[in-house]
Amino acid sequence: MVITAGAPLTVEAVAALDPAMQRGGHDWLELADDLDSGGACLWRVDDIAWLVTRPDDAGVIEAIAAGGRQAARWARPIEAAIRAHPAHQGRRLRIWGRHGWRRYFPDWELVGVEGGMSILESEN
Repeated sequence: MVITAGAPLTVEAVAALDPAMQRGGHDWLELADDLDSGGACLWRVDDIAWLVTRPDDAGVIEAIAAGGRQAARWARPIEAAIRAHPAHQGRRLRIWGRHGWRRYFPDWELVGVEGGMSILESEN
């Protein structure tokens, strides 16, 4: 499995991420600006999945959108890759996602539910 940080925003990435972007109420133009400026990072797992992270105002790294196939296969490896990224080391991670993400991260704390989305947070 190859996990790439800073992947380009391809047609395939947009197609995979679009449902999550819509559910989360995220704007594609804003995301593109954040990716271009380095304020967000697009991760690619082989050619099966994409995930967007960005730091919040408190420095927590948030996974705001994910899409693709075979999440059970890549959810934990991408967590390890995100934690190993130099810009993310030592920071807490937060996932905004559908309730089903809890099955991949049962040890993470459910810190809230907003707009039908579960908010999960890890320790450092």
